[in-house]
Amino acid sequence: MDDLNLQMRRYLTRSNDIPSKVLGWDFPKERQKALSLAFQPKKAPKIQGDIMD
Repeated sequence: MDDLNLQMRRYLTRSNDIPSKVLGWDFPKERQKALSLAFQPKKAPKIQGDIMD
């Protein structure tokens, strides 16, 4: 099992450095970074006179 985990980590590391046609020739790790920045949760604006104050 340890050998399988090691091989999978190596494969994923290599495959994240190969551009993908499906991703518009972006690298998977670059696309993941762009998506994580685009979908960060935003804080709700503070409402004055909120009941919880």
